[in-house]
Amino acid sequence: PDSQYILSAYKKWGLETPKYLLGDFVFAVWDIPKKILFCARDQLGIKPFYYHLSPDYFIFSDDIKGVIAHPQVSKSLDDDAIANYYVHGILNNPEKTLFHNVSKLPPGHSFVISRDKAELQKYWDPTKSPTIKLSSFDEYSQNLCQLIRQSVEDRLRTAYPVASHLSGGLDSSGIAIIAARSLREKGEQLLAYN
Repeated sequence: PDSQYILSAYKKWGLETPKYLLGDFVFAVWDIPKKILFCARDQLGIKPFYYHLSPDYFIFSDDIKGVIAHPQVSKSLDDDAIANYYVHGILNNPEKTLFHNVSKLPPGHSFVISRDKAELQKYWDPTKSPTIKLSSFDEYSQNLCQLIRQSVEDRLRTAYPVASHLSGGLDSSGIAIIAARSLREKGEQLLAYN
């Protein structure tokens, strides 16, 4: 199961673990010898991670309702965040939520929490990706196809039925075709909606 995979990865790579994971993930590992809680969120932030941090508590969940349900967390709304959301349609700060005392772990970040401190670390930055130099347009085309295929297949491993949103554009159609072919090889079916 995923939990064993994450623990094995953490035993091997420690705080560097998220750099080696592909796909959508969020996890928290209690490191008994070091007495730290290590949390991480996938590079694009597909899986959510909400938390409340105070001097006495660290409360976290993959659903904001799980955090605000705790009696130690105030449910007071953040008027500035709400105004920002209504003006821009999004929250410009990746750590903000609509609640004063609830934050989000930003995409591509990890969190190390100990008795003495809480340290947020950025482990992934798309602007620091390595430059790829190939010799021809065909090689670039083949490399791009392989990266897209691998990216889609990395996200098909799930305990739930896989579905695709078909918007009518080329990108969603191409992703759906790759996913459907890969799932068919496993005797599974892709569900689609538009």
